[in-house]
Amino acid sequence: PQQVGTLFMEYLEAGDVEGLVSLYEPNAHFVPAPGTHLTGTDAIRAAMQQMVDSGSRLKLELRDIRQVDDVALVSNNATLTGAGPEPVISTTTEILRRQPDGGWAHVVDDPFFS
Repeated sequence: PQQVGTLFMEYLEAGDVEGLVSLYEPNAHFVPAPGTHLTGTDAIRAAMQQMVDSGSRLKLELRDIRQVDDVALVSNNATLTGAGPEPVISTTTEILRRQPDGGWAHVVDDPFFS
């Protein structure tokens, strides 16, 4: 699960929207901004495209992981730049599930839960 944040930063830097979407389960819940709740990869794809188009960059610093079998709770310190005039600093709350291929994907990704 600790690799998902690294992959997210790499995919965003590369402008790889499909790579970003691959980090989410089909019915995942994503909060791209406070009060905005998206469900499903179509909505998440649109949000990721907006991030890529705006030139956003994300720095994630792992705070902690709690893993039980195939479920992990992950928290990062996040700094998002390029999405607006000021950096957005938050503490993420993420729930990941191990996928059949052994990788991990978001079930819930909320950078503003805290």
